[in-house]
Amino acid sequence: MSEKETSIDWQSLRQIAFVFSLGSGLCLLAMLLSGLTHGGVTQQHFEAVFDLDLYHSELKASEAGLRWFLLFDNAFVIFYTGAFVLSLKIFQRTGKHPLAAPALAGMLLTAALDFGENVHMLVALQQVHTDVPLSMGEISLWTWLSLMKWHAAYLGLFLLSFVVPGTTALELLLRWSLRLALVPIGLVLGALPPESVPALELGRYGLMLIGMFVLAAIHRSPRS
Repeated sequence: MSEKETSIDWQSLRQIAFVFSLGSGLCLLAMLLSGLTHGGVTQQHFEAVFDLDLYHSELKASEAGLRWFLLFDNAFVIFYTGAFVLSLKIFQRTGKHPLAAPALAGMLLTAALDFGENVHMLVALQQVHTDVPLSMGEISLWTWLSLMKWHAAYLGLFLLSFVVPGTTALELLLRWSLRLALVPIGLVLGALPPESVPALELGRYGLMLIGMFVLAAIHRSPRS
């Protein structure tokens, strides 16, 4: 393969990675707007175990907003999976990194758990829509899926931070925001009672949103 063909191939990958990364950020924005326009309803509120009757009634009351939220969340899973798969490939353009494969495995596990969590929620919404009672086992399973998803993501993102080249300001920003901000905040949130520190949850969401746009900018910049 000639140098020109190789250059065109990498440029094509970067363009696709840009689209996936930008799409991920836009999906996060859409989820935020969906929550704001439906009385603050988000999936995160139901990623915890609490009184069964209260859970059922709140889930039923939030059905419309949650269906919109899940629509954008499922699209987010598709986009971020593509973004991370391609980014890990692009970041290894000059040579393979030993942490790339474990990072990819962590992010693919995150995507699988994320889809599992969302499908479980859609089933629960069908149940409350038809007045079929939920069980505490179903709620516990959903909480387990959510916690596993987040922790798989922290693992994958932390390993990813070592694969990011760090040759540009944007790459350094992404690398250190993952290591020093997003992953530590996420681990603290995982150890705290649900919704006990809203500022940290907002911070995690904001870092995810900014991170996806930074990743898009990395692939859009002349150098990657």
